[in-house]
Amino acid sequence: MNDTLRFAIASCAVVAAVLAWWFPAPMLIRGELVDWGGRYEAEYAPPSGTMFGTMDLAMARLKAGTAPVPLTEFIAAKTDGHTFRATDAAWAEIFVVLDAHRVPDRPMIRFFKPTEPPFSQLDDKLRYVEWRDGGGVRYMEYQPVLAKDFTKQAIPDDLRFPLRAYWPYLVCGVLAIGYWGFIPRRRLGIVESSQAEKGLRISVLAAIAFLGMILWPFIYQNEVSDFFGVILIGGILLLASGIAILWFIGKRSLLRQLIEDHQYLAHFTYSAKEWGRYIEWRFKEESSTARFGLLVTAIIFLVVSLGFVAVEQDELSLWISGGLMGFIVLTGGLGMGAQRLAYRRNRRHPGEVYVGESCCYINGSVRAWSSLMKAELKTDPVPHILLVYSQPSRSSPRGSAAVHIPVPIGQETVGRKVVAQLMEKHHDKQLAQR
Repeated sequence: MNDTLRFAIASCAVVAAVLAWWFPAPMLIRGELVDWGGRYEAEYAPPSGTMFGTMDLAMARLKAGTAPVPLTEFIAAKTDGHTFRATDAAWAEIFVVLDAHRVPDRPMIRFFKPTEPPFSQLDDKLRYVEWRDGGGVRYMEYQPVLAKDFTKQAIPDDLRFPLRAYWPYLVCGVLAIGYWGFIPRRRLGIVESSQAEKGLRISVLAAIAFLGMILWPFIYQNEVSDFFGVILIGGILLLASGIAILWFIGKRSLLRQLIEDHQYLAHFTYSAKEWGRYIEWRFKEESSTARFGLLVTAIIFLVVSLGFVAVEQDELSLWISGGLMGFIVLTGGLGMGAQRLAYRRNRRHPGEVYVGESCCYINGSVRAWSSLMKAELKTDPVPHILLVYSQPSRSSPRGSAAVHIPVPIGQETVGRKVVAQLMEKHHDKQLAQR
């Protein structure tokens, strides 16, 4: 099976396990031991207040709608035609549980699974369970509670999320399928170990995770309107992940054509010393450029933020400016961290480069271009081919980017030949477009 497909299946399994952790029971039974004395008093007793005597009694009768009746008649009026008369001995244990959780001045409420006996005997059209034993006659009022109403009730998690009881199986399943899907079964080739393939897998994982983010409110069975923001953000991130997947698939396809179909113009390998010189040079150059860009961005934003705070002059403007400044520093730090990781990766692996007409592979990374602007061989500070190609940027639809391809010492002639071929190909492409 394809490694990427196996990775996608394992990612789906992990996200499904997370959703299963939050999957609620479709319905529970809410059972409350009825305190008839309290209900009788609430219906017929005079309301508390400043009134007294005859006025109190008049208000109580007005509230009840009728004159007070004996308690037995009150109970019969409430339960007649709405009661399940229990005879199964299993109900004794249910009432024992309700009695055990009796707290003065608080309702005795418990939740039960409707599929377990004796609750499977109940009729949804009824309202009370009557139980007779040596202690007398007791009633439990019951009603079904759907998953969408769980947030309104104090339901224990073991009942609200029944699949959590199987957590050892979930954990073992995730570990097993993770080992199957995420651990390579064979030695990875150049394409499989490239940044294009890794980027594709990370994008697939992100897309599946964001899909789970969209599905979560529906799995959780709550009001979808309460999670509109979550669904919107998940949809935007899912779309971005989909675009990234297509991007990395295109890069991987170019790399396969370059290496597996032998469509490269040159293949370079390097000694440890010359490869070390190249990566040290590129790391210093890129780090310096990144730090300068971050510093300029931070200074500009700081000036704008100070102006914003001076105009608004409130605490909210300080929080907004501080949050955005923190975001700039965070993204800049992540960018420089990625450069550091790339540097360490290049230090661990020997250098290998493939150069093609429309892309190149440099020790794991893939750079592609459609419109080449310049190609030349340079010897300072290390021999390398400088390619400048057009690329849309944030400030211009026709920005440019550069890639530096190291040339091993003694193969400068091959480097010049590659430059000539690239420029000839670019010239032919321009003529064809005209």
